[in-house]
Amino acid sequence: MRRQRMIVAIGWGIALYGMFAAILVGRIAVEGTRAWPGVPLAFAGMGLVVLVGLTAHRLAELRAGGGLRRLGATALVGVAFSTPLLAAGYWVATGVRGPLTGDAPDVLPALAASRTAHGERTLVIKGSEFTVLHGRTPLIGESELPVASEARGRVATAAQGLAGGRGGDAATLAQNGIAMVAVAPPVTPLLTRTLDSQPSLQRMSLSEAGGLWRVVEPVTRVPAQPESALHKPWLWAQGALVLVFAVLATPGRRESPQEAAEPSPSAVLAGVS
Repeated sequence: MRRQRMIVAIGWGIALYGMFAAILVGRIAVEGTRAWPGVPLAFAGMGLVVLVGLTAHRLAELRAGGGLRRLGATALVGVAFSTPLLAAGYWVATGVRGPLTGDAPDVLPALAASRTAHGERTLVIKGSEFTVLHGRTPLIGESELPVASEARGRVATAAQGLAGGRGGDAATLAQNGIAMVAVAPPVTPLLTRTLDSQPSLQRMSLSEAGGLWRVVEPVTRVPAQPESALHKPWLWAQGALVLVFAVLATPGRRESPQEAAEPSPSAVLAGVS
Protein backbone atom coordinates (compact mmCIF):
# COMPACT_ATOMS: atom_id res chain seq x y z
CA MET A 1 0.00 0.00 0.00
CA ARG A 2 2.83 2.39 0.86
CA ARG A 3 4.54 1.64 -2.45
CA GLN A 4 1.33 2.36 -4.35
CA ARG A 5 0.94 5.67 -2.55
CA MET A 6 4.50 6.55 -3.50
CA ILE A 7 3.80 5.80 -7.18
CA VAL A 8 0.59 7.85 -7.05
CA ALA A 9 2.53 10.77 -5.56
CA ILE A 10 5.14 10.45 -8.32
CA GLY A 11 2.38 10.41 -10.93
CA TRP A 12 0.87 13.60 -9.51
CA GLY A 13 4.31 15.18 -9.43
CA ILE A 14 4.94 14.35 -13.09
CA ALA A 15 1.51 15.66 -14.09
CA LEU A 16 1.92 18.94 -12.21
CA TYR A 17 5.49 19.37 -13.45
CA GLY A 18 4.35 18.87 -17.04
CA MET A 19 1.53 21.40 -16.65
CA PHE A 20 3.78 24.08 -15.12
CA ALA A 21 6.50 23.41 -17.72
CA ALA A 22 3.93 23.71 -20.52
CA ILE A 23 2.77 27.08 -19.13
CA LEU A 24 6.35 28.37 -18.98
CA VAL A 25 7.29 27.01 -22.41
CA GLY A 26 4.17 28.54 -23.95
CA ARG A 27 5.35 31.99 -22.82
CA ILE A 28 8.83 31.63 -24.33
CA ALA A 29 9.37 33.10 -27.80
CA VAL A 30 12.31 32.04 -29.99
CA GLU A 31 12.96 34.45 -32.86
CA GLY A 32 9.42 35.79 -32.61
CA THR A 33 7.79 32.33 -32.61
CA ARG A 34 6.06 30.81 -29.60
CA ALA A 35 7.52 27.53 -28.38
CA TRP A 36 5.37 24.39 -28.65
CA PRO A 37 4.26 23.06 -25.23
CA GLY A 38 3.40 19.60 -26.57
CA VAL A 39 6.38 17.77 -25.01
CA PRO A 40 5.74 18.87 -21.39
CA LEU A 41 2.03 18.20 -21.89
CA ALA A 42 2.96 14.67 -23.00
CA PHE A 43 4.77 14.20 -19.68
CA ALA A 44 1.70 15.50 -17.85
CA GLY A 45 -0.47 13.05 -19.76
CA MET A 46 1.89 10.22 -18.85
CA GLY A 47 1.54 11.07 -15.17
CA LEU A 48 -2.25 11.14 -15.43
CA VAL A 49 -2.26 7.77 -17.22
CA VAL A 50 -0.21 6.31 -14.35
CA LEU A 51 -2.73 7.69 -11.86
CA VAL A 52 -5.66 6.25 -13.79
CA GLY A 53 -4.00 2.85 -14.07
CA LEU A 54 -3.30 2.64 -10.33
CA THR A 55 -6.67 3.92 -9.13
CA ALA A 56 -8.97 2.19 -11.63
CA HIS A 57 -9.67 -0.65 -9.19
CA ARG A 58 -11.25 1.87 -6.82
CA LEU A 59 -14.01 2.44 -9.39
CA ALA A 60 -14.67 -1.29 -9.52
CA GLU A 61 -14.91 -1.38 -5.73
CA LEU A 62 -17.33 1.55 -5.69
CA ARG A 63 -19.43 -0.04 -8.42
CA ALA A 64 -19.59 -3.31 -6.51
CA GLY A 65 -20.73 -1.47 -3.39
CA GLY A 66 -24.11 -0.67 -4.93
CA GLY A 67 -26.40 2.24 -4.18
CA LEU A 68 -24.98 5.73 -4.38
CA ARG A 69 -21.45 4.39 -4.75
CA ARG A 70 -22.36 2.58 -7.96
CA LEU A 71 -24.17 5.67 -9.24
CA GLY A 72 -21.16 7.88 -8.44
CA ALA A 73 -18.71 5.48 -10.12
CA THR A 74 -20.90 5.29 -13.23
CA ALA A 75 -21.19 9.09 -13.38
CA LEU A 76 -17.43 9.49 -12.97
CA VAL A 77 -16.69 7.06 -15.80
CA GLY A 78 -19.30 8.75 -17.98
CA VAL A 79 -17.77 12.19 -17.41
CA ALA A 80 -14.25 10.89 -18.08
CA PHE A 81 -15.24 9.31 -21.40
CA SER A 82 -17.73 11.93 -22.59
CA THR A 83 -15.62 15.05 -21.97
CA PRO A 84 -13.05 14.50 -24.77
CA LEU A 85 -15.74 13.19 -27.13
CA LEU A 86 -18.01 16.18 -26.53
CA ALA A 87 -15.09 18.61 -26.87
CA ALA A 88 -14.00 17.02 -30.14
CA GLY A 89 -17.55 17.07 -31.49
CA TYR A 90 -17.99 20.71 -30.50
CA TRP A 91 -14.72 21.68 -32.23
CA VAL A 92 -15.71 19.78 -35.36
CA ALA A 93 -19.15 21.43 -35.43
CA THR A 94 -18.25 25.02 -34.54
CA GLY A 95 -14.50 25.27 -35.04
CA VAL A 96 -11.89 26.62 -32.67
CA ARG A 97 -12.37 30.19 -31.47
CA GLY A 98 -9.42 32.48 -30.98
CA PRO A 99 -6.54 33.41 -33.29
CA LEU A 100 -7.42 30.60 -35.72
CA THR A 101 -10.24 31.25 -38.17
CA GLY A 102 -11.66 29.12 -40.94
CA ASP A 103 -12.42 31.97 -43.35
CA ALA A 104 -8.93 33.44 -43.68
CA PRO A 105 -8.20 34.61 -47.24
CA ASP A 106 -5.56 32.87 -49.29
CA VAL A 107 -2.32 34.84 -49.16
CA LEU A 108 -1.32 33.57 -52.61
CA PRO A 109 -3.44 35.04 -55.42
CA ALA A 110 -4.92 32.57 -57.88
CA LEU A 111 -3.21 34.37 -60.76
CA ALA A 112 0.17 33.99 -59.08
CA ALA A 113 -0.49 30.30 -58.39
CA SER A 114 -1.36 29.69 -62.05
CA ARG A 115 1.77 31.47 -63.27
CA THR A 116 4.12 29.66 -60.86
CA ALA A 117 3.01 26.11 -61.60
CA HIS A 118 6.43 25.07 -62.95
CA GLY A 119 8.52 25.64 -59.85
CA GLU A 120 8.70 29.43 -59.80
CA ARG A 121 8.32 31.30 -56.54
CA THR A 122 6.23 34.23 -55.35
CA LEU A 123 7.46 36.98 -53.03
CA VAL A 124 4.65 38.08 -50.71
CA ILE A 125 5.13 41.47 -49.03
CA LYS A 126 2.99 42.39 -46.02
CA GLY A 127 3.99 45.59 -44.30
CA SER A 128 7.62 45.31 -43.26
CA GLU A 129 7.66 41.50 -43.51
CA PHE A 130 7.95 39.15 -46.45
CA THR A 131 7.73 35.46 -47.25
CA VAL A 132 8.50 33.32 -50.28
CA LEU A 133 5.84 30.85 -51.45
CA HIS A 134 6.42 27.90 -53.76
CA GLY A 135 3.30 27.96 -55.92
CA ARG A 136 0.85 27.36 -53.04
CA THR A 137 -0.11 28.48 -49.58
CA PRO A 138 2.30 27.06 -46.98
CA LEU A 139 1.14 24.28 -44.70
CA ILE A 140 1.01 24.62 -40.92
CA GLY A 141 4.56 24.63 -39.58
CA GLU A 142 6.14 24.78 -43.04
CA SER A 143 7.29 28.36 -42.54
CA GLU A 144 9.36 27.22 -39.54
CA LEU A 145 11.53 24.91 -41.65
CA PRO A 146 15.19 25.98 -41.81
CA VAL A 147 16.30 27.93 -44.87
CA ALA A 148 19.84 28.64 -46.02
CA SER A 149 20.84 31.90 -44.34
CA GLU A 150 22.79 33.12 -47.37
CA ALA A 151 19.85 32.74 -49.78
CA ARG A 152 17.44 34.25 -47.26
CA GLY A 153 19.75 37.21 -46.75
CA ARG A 154 19.93 37.89 -50.49
CA VAL A 155 16.15 37.73 -50.86
CA ALA A 156 15.63 39.93 -47.77
CA THR A 157 18.01 42.58 -49.08
CA ALA A 158 16.36 42.52 -52.51
CA ALA A 159 12.85 42.73 -51.01
CA GLN A 160 13.80 45.71 -48.86
CA GLY A 161 15.43 47.44 -51.80
CA LEU A 162 12.44 46.72 -54.02
CA ALA A 163 10.02 48.24 -51.52
CA GLY A 164 12.34 51.21 -51.03
CA GLY A 165 12.59 52.02 -54.73
CA ARG A 166 16.16 50.88 -55.32
CA GLY A 167 16.89 49.59 -58.80
CA GLY A 168 18.36 46.23 -59.77
CA ASP A 169 16.71 44.19 -57.03
CA ALA A 170 14.21 42.51 -59.36
CA ALA A 171 17.12 40.81 -61.12
CA THR A 172 18.29 39.43 -57.78
CA LEU A 173 14.82 38.05 -57.12
CA ALA A 174 14.75 36.44 -60.57
CA GLN A 175 18.11 34.77 -59.87
CA ASN A 176 16.55 33.22 -56.76
CA GLY A 177 13.60 31.77 -58.68
CA ILE A 178 11.04 34.49 -57.83
CA ALA A 179 8.74 35.26 -60.76
CA MET A 180 5.87 37.10 -59.02
CA VAL A 181 5.64 39.81 -56.36
CA ALA A 182 2.39 39.90 -54.37
CA VAL A 183 1.45 42.59 -51.86
CA ALA A 184 -1.02 41.68 -49.14
CA PRO A 185 -3.74 44.22 -48.30
CA PRO A 186 -3.78 47.02 -47.51
CA VAL A 187 -1.65 48.20 -50.43
CA THR A 188 -0.46 51.75 -49.82
CA PRO A 189 -0.32 54.21 -52.72
CA LEU A 190 3.36 54.84 -52.01
CA LEU A 191 4.25 51.17 -52.38
CA THR A 192 2.12 50.94 -55.52
CA ARG A 193 3.97 53.86 -57.14
CA THR A 194 7.31 52.41 -56.05
CA LEU A 195 6.65 49.01 -57.62
CA ASP A 196 5.15 50.56 -60.75
CA SER A 197 8.32 52.62 -61.19
CA GLN A 198 10.48 49.49 -61.36
CA PRO A 199 11.26 48.73 -65.03
CA SER A 200 11.68 45.02 -64.23
CA LEU A 201 8.17 44.69 -62.78
CA GLN A 202 4.87 44.58 -64.66
CA ARG A 203 1.62 45.10 -62.81
CA MET A 204 -0.85 42.23 -63.21
CA SER A 205 -3.65 43.27 -60.85
CA LEU A 206 -4.41 45.79 -58.11
CA SER A 207 -7.50 45.88 -55.89
CA GLU A 208 -8.58 45.97 -52.26
CA ALA A 209 -7.66 42.27 -52.05
CA GLY A 210 -4.00 43.04 -52.83
CA GLY A 211 -1.63 43.71 -55.68
CA LEU A 212 0.35 41.46 -58.00
CA TRP A 213 3.39 42.25 -60.15
CA ARG A 214 5.32 40.01 -62.56
CA VAL A 215 9.11 39.96 -62.79
CA VAL A 216 10.03 40.47 -66.45
CA GLU A 217 13.63 39.38 -65.92
CA PRO A 218 14.55 35.80 -66.92
CA VAL A 219 13.79 33.63 -63.89
CA THR A 220 16.34 31.06 -62.80
CA ARG A 221 14.74 27.92 -61.41
CA VAL A 222 16.21 26.99 -58.07
CA PRO A 223 16.65 23.21 -57.78
CA ALA A 224 14.92 21.55 -54.87
CA GLN A 225 17.03 20.32 -52.01
CA PRO A 226 17.99 16.66 -52.47
CA GLU A 227 16.25 14.18 -50.23
CA SER A 228 18.36 12.75 -47.46
CA ALA A 229 19.65 9.22 -47.99
CA LEU A 230 18.40 8.26 -44.53
CA HIS A 231 14.84 9.49 -45.12
CA LYS A 232 13.33 6.28 -46.56
CA PRO A 233 15.27 3.89 -44.26
CA TRP A 234 14.09 5.96 -41.28
CA LEU A 235 10.48 5.69 -42.44
CA TRP A 236 10.81 1.91 -42.87
CA ALA A 237 12.40 1.66 -39.41
CA GLN A 238 9.50 3.58 -37.88
CA GLY A 239 7.02 1.25 -39.58
CA ALA A 240 8.93 -1.78 -38.29
CA LEU A 241 8.91 -0.40 -34.74
CA VAL A 242 5.16 0.20 -34.90
CA LEU A 243 4.65 -3.38 -36.12
CA VAL A 244 6.84 -4.78 -33.32
CA PHE A 245 4.95 -2.79 -30.68
CA ALA A 246 1.62 -3.91 -32.14
CA VAL A 247 2.71 -7.56 -31.98
CA LEU A 248 4.01 -7.23 -28.43
CA ALA A 249 0.82 -5.49 -27.31
CA THR A 250 -1.50 -8.21 -28.61
CA PRO A 251 -3.05 -10.29 -25.81
CA GLY A 252 -1.71 -13.82 -25.43
CA ARG A 253 -3.61 -17.05 -24.86
CA ARG A 254 -5.12 -17.36 -21.40
CA GLU A 255 -5.44 -20.63 -19.52
CA SER A 256 -8.86 -21.89 -18.60
CA PRO A 257 -9.62 -22.69 -14.94
CA GLN A 258 -9.39 -26.44 -15.69
CA GLU A 259 -5.95 -26.09 -17.29
CA ALA A 260 -4.74 -23.96 -14.39
CA ALA A 261 -5.89 -26.61 -11.88
CA GLU A 262 -4.14 -29.50 -13.66
CA PRO A 263 -0.51 -30.09 -12.59
CA SER A 264 2.17 -29.56 -15.19
CA PRO A 265 4.06 -32.62 -16.59
CA SER A 266 7.31 -31.45 -15.02
CA ALA A 267 5.69 -31.32 -11.59
CA VAL A 268 4.27 -34.83 -12.05
CA LEU A 269 7.65 -36.23 -13.07
CA ALA A 270 9.31 -34.50 -10.14
CA GLY A 271 6.80 -36.11 -7.77
CA VAL A 272 7.37 -39.56 -9.28
CA SER A 273 11.12 -39.30 -9.03
